[in-house]
Amino acid sequence: MKTAASYARVSTLIAERVRAGMAHAKSLSKHIRRPRAAVDAETAARLRSQGRSLREIARALNVPVSRVRRALQRGARPERD
Repeated sequence: MKTAASYARVSTLIAERVRAGMAHAKSLSKHIRRPRAAVDAETAARLRSQGRSLREIARALNVPVSRVRRALQRGARPERD
């Protein structure tokens, strides 16, 4: 029982430190999120025109299917950072 209590205290302490660090970064106008995967929209469009599925294109470009879908919907417009 003692081990579970000490684990709970450590978990709470870690969570508090993470929240404090994120608040500090946000106050400095830092981006806290994970960077988006870059997708070559032209290559994705070319593969799609060859009849490949979104999953096959995503696998070939090593990005998530959602990023391929978004890139194809936007066309060949440049990515925003």
